[in-house]
Amino acid sequence: MRARSAPHAALTALALLVLVGCLAALIAFTWRLRRPLPSVPPLPPAPPGVPRPQSVRVLLSQSRTEHTVSCPEGGTWRAVGEAGARPAAAGRGPWLLTASRGRLALDGEEQAERELQLQPNEPLFGIGERSYRGTLVARVSNQGRLTLINVIEPEQYVRSVVGSEMYRHWPLEALMAQAVAARTFMLYAVSAKGYLTRADMAYRGVDAESAATDLATELTRGIILTYRDRALPAYFQNTCGGRTAAADKVFAEDPIPPLSGVPCDWCRSSPYYEWQAELPAALIAELLKDPRVKDVRSISPEGAEPDGYARFVLVNDEVRMAAGALQLALGPDRIRSTCFTVTAEAGSFRFAGHGYGHGVGLCQWGARGMANDGKSWQEILLHYYPGALLQRAY
Repeated sequence: MRARSAPHAALTALALLVLVGCLAALIAFTWRLRRPLPSVPPLPPAPPGVPRPQSVRVLLSQSRTEHTVSCPEGGTWRAVGEAGARPAAAGRGPWLLTASRGRLALDGEEQAERELQLQPNEPLFGIGERSYRGTLVARVSNQGRLTLINVIEPEQYVRSVVGSEMYRHWPLEALMAQAVAARTFMLYAVSAKGYLTRADMAYRGVDAESAATDLATELTRGIILTYRDRALPAYFQNTCGGRTAAADKVFAEDPIPPLSGVPCDWCRSSPYYEWQAELPAALIAELLKDPRVKDVRSISPEGAEPDGYARFVLVNDEVRMAAGALQLALGPDRIRSTCFTVTAEAGSFRFAGHGYGHGVGLCQWGARGMANDGKSWQEILLHYYPGALLQRAY
């Protein structure tokens, strides 16, 4: 028998390796499916002061003068004014929604009313390339821009936030902890200001949903964290870099014991556990846009003890600003957190820091690490929010 050629043998070996890899992945996936779901014990009801809304309002946009809106299953626009509501249009779209001269216009037809509401036949509509559940409210702001608000059932909102904030392939216990934190912050924001924005929590609509994030949301349905008979402001962030920050340091709030900061040994695998950035002094002065800073000669973080997060930054030994304000001015993509040290170099400054985000509350990469270490969703939450209570709002 003629011996096989070297290339043929190599291809055969490669095919066998691929087959073995596929079988191993299938076995691992099947094993995961057969694992018991995380336990959700009975929990006491949340106090009466916790809101229990039938829907929440999420601000999607307020900076543009036009948007393209569609309804894949059809829908009806209603114009709402002081005299009541009337049908304005129906169909699938797409419709061009514009703000012009302080009025709303739909496909170029100016509306006398100040508000338009889109009610889809199925609770799904699109803005540009992104799809959302619920209904849409459109208004014109005082600045002449379109204000678009998504009115959505709370759990549908949470399921999208979980998928927008965490990778869907992360451990289920971590996703469940994220669902509880997101639901809690949702109710806190509703109580505090009546609505949410995409600056509060990431929200990408239907695109962020998956079987894993849906399951995490459903298993924890209605469960929140409370403190002193109110929904906790359950802040969370990407990576704490070894220790979470106190909320009163970062947000200038009164001290909140469950948000006073805890050590975290589980986020070391985050790509942002450590980071560096070098910026020219001239660029820093330009980005700060502060008339008191003509040039930058020195930058000194202040109030960094005990967690490493600076409360203030002193520029040129005389201009004091909030560390978060400096981070925002220089760009969160450059300065990942306010946990940093600064070294002056020739014509530039080198920032060396830990973490990504404001540092308060649940550390998402830490939650992943805790889940991989076998910690439950309850253990994750009570580690990052010590002293808070797990209760059921609905």
